[in-house]
Amino acid sequence: MGEVLIMYQGKEQGFTLIELMYVVIIISILSATSFQSFVLYMEKAEFSKAEADLHNSILSVQQGELDVPATYSIAYSLTGQDGGKIDGPMATILPHAKTSKGVQIGVSYSSCATALDTTPAVIISSEACKINKKIVWTRFCGGLVTRVTNDASPGCS
Repeated sequence: MGEVLIMYQGKEQGFTLIELMYVVIIISILSATSFQSFVLYMEKAEFSKAEADLHNSILSVQQGELDVPATYSIAYSLTGQDGGKIDGPMATILPHAKTSKGVQIGVSYSSCATALDTTPAVIISSEACKINKKIVWTRFCGGLVTRVTNDASPGCS
């Protein structure tokens, strides 16, 4: 059986080098912009975890203050960044509080001598360790509450 080869006569088919270069350039531009969007999305997600942990800690403090002795105080203490239930002296102030993985909570607590006292009664900080952003919530004895967001020192301790 004989095979018949049909040769295409005319212009060759295929992509030129310039066309392939254009495709590579377009793909690299698209991937660069999508990577930046992905990084921003991940930073927002990490910061949202820190905000959620701060909110839960504030609620936990409000619940825990009902059972705290009148003269109780703790110096500024930090949790680890492994996540989980808060224990130790901070558990007295933050009963039932938990942290997310990669978020470090710091707490300082002192009882108010009088309602006119202007010292900070409760300071709670929540730091997203991967992106080095910190939120600090402070309640003063007179009732004033402040909330500050800033860049933290590199890496959680």
